[in-house]
Amino acid sequence: MADTALERLIAAVQAHYDAPNATPLLLSSFGQKNKPLLADLKVEFGSLMAAVRAAGEDNIRVVDATSGREAVAPASIATTLQQKIQTDTASQRRDANLFDCLPAAVKLAFCVRTEAGEQVAIDTVRPFRFTKVTTPELIRPTQRIIGDEYRRPGLTLRTASVTEREALWRNFISWAEATGIDPNTFQQGEATTALARLIAAQPADIIPRLIIPADIAQILLKHS
Repeated sequence: MADTALERLIAAVQAHYDAPNATPLLLSSFGQKNKPLLADLKVEFGSLMAAVRAAGEDNIRVVDATSGREAVAPASIATTLQQKIQTDTASQRRDANLFDCLPAAVKLAFCVRTEAGEQVAIDTVRPFRFTKVTTPELIRPTQRIIGDEYRRPGLTLRTASVTEREALWRNFISWAEATGIDPNTFQQGEATTALARLIAAQPADIIPRLIIPADIAQILLKHS
């Protein structure tokens, strides 16, 4: 039965990659479509990973040994797929790091929990505070709403994975593009617009109550 089970394993791996737009075949998800085969392999070899090794590198290979994300592929495409995974992983880490570099209030605004009827509005000028609002009248001229489709309410940033933080960065970029805001607006560093400098110069207790007419705010936003 060992040879038959291994042949079925090799065929199952190949079939996965024959499908259009196939993603790396994670060992953790192999049993979702191959439950009987997985059971046979575990009986014979003790684990799916042991079965993959028994099948031989001339047939199938492990292409990602990251704990929890072990993946397997046919030998014919293993090297190419492994390079792609490494490139994608590097890209994920880069985007996760970019999100990490955003001001703390901006990052939190994309994860804070809200109650029914609440929306998150964030200042587009320093110090980039966010507030929870229930009516449009509460949104200041310097604020923009972060739609629920861009947020991950309840996500704990301290323990968020690289994949989760990468997704938040992509959400941030999509939100900025949708609202017509330059993502560089939220860079750490010195205030870069007249409006930002005006607000930054105010006492901390005044900023939440500061009212700037929308037309004046737009003019100040355009001047560095």
